[in-house]
Amino acid sequence: MTANNNSIYDVCMITMSFLRHDARTINISKTLFKNNKKVCVIGYGNDNEKYDFIDFKTISKPFYSRVFKEWSYFRKVCKKLYPVIQAKTYWASDFYSLPIASHYAKKYGAKLIYDAREIYSAIGSLHNRRFTQTVQTFLEKKWVKNVDKIVVTGELDKEYLINHFKTDIPFYIVKNFPPFREAVKSEIIREKFKIPQDKKILIYQGMISEGRGIIPAIKALSHLEDFVFCIFGDGILRKEAMQLSEKLGLTNKVIFAGNINYSELHQWTCSADIGLALIEPISYSYNLALPNKLFEYCMAGIPSLVSDLPAMKQIIDEFGIGLAINPDSEPKDIAGAISKIAQKDNYTKFKNACANASYRLSFDSQDNIVMSLFNEY
Repeated sequence: MTANNNSIYDVCMITMSFLRHDARTINISKTLFKNNKKVCVIGYGNDNEKYDFIDFKTISKPFYSRVFKEWSYFRKVCKKLYPVIQAKTYWASDFYSLPIASHYAKKYGAKLIYDAREIYSAIGSLHNRRFTQTVQTFLEKKWVKNVDKIVVTGELDKEYLINHFKTDIPFYIVKNFPPFREAVKSEIIREKFKIPQDKKILIYQGMISEGRGIIPAIKALSHLEDFVFCIFGDGILRKEAMQLSEKLGLTNKVIFAGNINYSELHQWTCSADIGLALIEPISYSYNLALPNKLFEYCMAGIPSLVSDLPAMKQIIDEFGIGLAINPDSEPKDIAGAISKIAQKDNYTKFKNACANASYRLSFDSQDNIVMSLFNEY
């Protein structure tokens, strides 16, 4: 089944991200498609970017990155290029797409779902920009009054937002799990970057930005003789991270691999040995973080080292797929935890735990939850 441009869609999803890197929007739209829903997605991309499970309406991303300037641009372009996108339900994939999704829902008398994938009233990237954070918090509270259902990524986010919004709007929890796939034998990182067999590969995937634990992880490499660190993604901290690796004489041990399309990411993850999710609690949103990379590491069969923060620690304790460490740990202690995971007996135990947990921590296990959002419409 492919979506029909001339029909009324069951769901129109709007995301102010590059769709090819937006795992959450892709996973939800795939679940809808396999359950016979006609889906349209509006987001950043290019004209030759096609998907067989959705109609993708592309918007070219501007060069500037100021939040509200970019939001205004997206809103204007969306209304100009796609004035007639009629759907039964509109899905705002983030705070920034909420006003345009609300516009469509009001125009066509449709339902509106808000995916509060982060705590936007306490977001990490704005922790030093109080005025912008205050405006964003005000607007979110204003716009959420138009919403019929709110989706969050975990129990702790739900508890916080119920109190924050003071609303009786129903909440649904859809975690950032990847779709189920078997772990595959892959040497793609080792082959691509010519890494010797006697070196173990640490991996980070996601935004290269403040609070993601990238700087402490690079510093920890100074205490790890037999490891290299492969970083997938991009962001404003990339230059600083590269300069630090040069300053510490680690350029041969830190690899900046750039962005990888989500559809190709699994084989790259499978070729690493240990995944890192060393989130720093620089904001309340980060303190409650439950990032998809943790579950992608598990799906690839590699253990994780994560920060000892509530949501991630709960997963580590329940499923035994790695270790949690104090987010204020010194680089030497991070290195010690990595070495502990890499010990033969421990490593075997963690890999077995990943294999046992991979389906339970897959997006497929949430199909019923996702569809419950739409089946009544």
